Amino acid sequence: MSQMERAFTATFPDVMTDNYNPSLQQALFYTNSPILNGLLKPAPSNMTAKLAALPSPEARVQEAFRTVLGRSPDTTELQQCKSILTAQSPEKGSRNLLWALLTCTEFQVNH
Repeated sequence: MSQMERAFTATFPDVMTDNYNPSLQQALFYTNSPILNGLLKPAPSNMTAKLAALPSPEARVQEAFRTVLGRSPDTTELQQCKSILTAQSPEKGSRNLLWALLTCTEFQVNH
């Protein structure tokens, strides 16, 4: 279990259970939660701000994958994410990338 997943499970025990069993509550939390949206806003020393400060989209993708999923992106993931980040501001792209990684099945199942 990654450090970020442990923090989410501890903070939201009713939403992020130890056993993966996707629910409507989880989907709504990921999509509409002001708490999650607040956590992803750039702020001093948080991951969104750290990613936005990196010099390139590739560096942002690499760091986000290592931090959230505990691994490097594969070639396809890297190219797709870089393409999306290139079209967005560093802050918006970093926030969206983190949101996508936190809401992916791999985050819940493997970490």
